[in-house]
Amino acid sequence: MTQLLLFLDLSEMDISIMQSAYRITKKMKVSKIGLCHYVEIQEHAYSMESFYNHPDRPIKKLIEEELNEMAAEYNLPTDICETIVHDKGGKEDLLNKLNNSDYSLFVLGKKTIHTGTGAFSAKLSRMIEKPILFVTESTKLDLQKILIPTEFSKHSKIAAKLLDDFEGFKPDEVYVLHVFRIPPSYFPFFGKKSEKLIKEIEKKSSKKLDSFCEKQLKGYDVHKVLIYGEDKSISKVLYDYCKTNQIDLIVMGKKGNTDDDEDLIGSVAAKMIQTDKDIPVLLVE
Repeated sequence: MTQLLLFLDLSEMDISIMQSAYRITKKMKVSKIGLCHYVEIQEHAYSMESFYNHPDRPIKKLIEEELNEMAAEYNLPTDICETIVHDKGGKEDLLNKLNNSDYSLFVLGKKTIHTGTGAFSAKLSRMIEKPILFVTESTKLDLQKILIPTEFSKHSKIAAKLLDDFEGFKPDEVYVLHVFRIPPSYFPFFGKKSEKLIKEIEKKSSKKLDSFCEKQLKGYDVHKVLIYGEDKSISKVLYDYCKTNQIDLIVMGKKGNTDDDEDLIGSVAAKMIQTDKDIPVLLVE
């Protein structure tokens, strides 16, 4: 069963995270929900005790109560919820504990409306070693239309297989999208507008896409999508397609074929979780 870990910062973003978690519990089998809050004040020179000194009601206890109240308010099954208020040890210590825990899906807020926020989520995305779901303030996580972008790498194969890891989850529609281009080495001979070459590359890409879907997504009714990227970035093509076709969720690997092994997160994935993109994204390690 899926074990959810919700990162909550006691801001308005928590509303969307809680609502998304509720929808997840209705779409897949969930055995545990962690309500996690990182107390950022611990990073300052002064201690929490000097900032808030009420021994009878410590701030950690107050935060735990607030998290439990939110869970009840948004109809989460409170019997499987646990609070995790990290007030000592820093981000690295918290992430080390969570990466070694049984939690299988992390949910973070990606703030597109409220300015001056979202940096914490961006940092966490590079440190978390589990699947990460990014939701925005406007997210209504229906989980009916799922899109998996692929360049046929091992990372996109892992992303496709993730759908089977969520017990009880079966999206209504699965789209698999590949953006193809003319390789730069062809430009001196054919140019970007060579229709013959575009058709030839499209034909080869179509065969690869068929093979990918047949091997990685057995049992799913897949909509295969090929788009000639021309001069547009892959992230732009991907985002525009998702907005036009009302995709509920993008499931993608953290890296692609062209990303360096030392990169913590690939270039396309990094752009898709930027604050100007208001579509939920599930990144797979």
